[in-house]
Amino acid sequence: MRLHEQRETRHPVYSFGQGCEGDPLMDADLLAESIQTFRDGGGRGTINCNTNVSRPEAVIRLAQAGMTSLRGKPEQRPRQSVPRLLSPHGLQF
Repeated sequence: MRLHEQRETRHPVYSFGQGCEGDPLMDADLLAESIQTFRDGGGRGTINCNTNVSRPEAVIRLAQAGMTSLRGKPEQRPRQSVPRLLSPHGLQF
């Protein structure tokens, strides 16, 4: 991330979970530690996580570590868990 940041002149974007590597929340401890280390060292830019929101508690930890963007795909979750996770008003399948 540091090498990429040094080459960027504006606002770099780092994104985890693009498809083939699986859901980043499955290794949230390592990702949170990495994000925290990056931010503590002055790392700038958007840190994004693409996820199926399988571990909501991990999302909170990543946000606290410095993640600034999330793309959740709850349609991949069991339908009965979506309202519990997101508490949307009027969501129906």
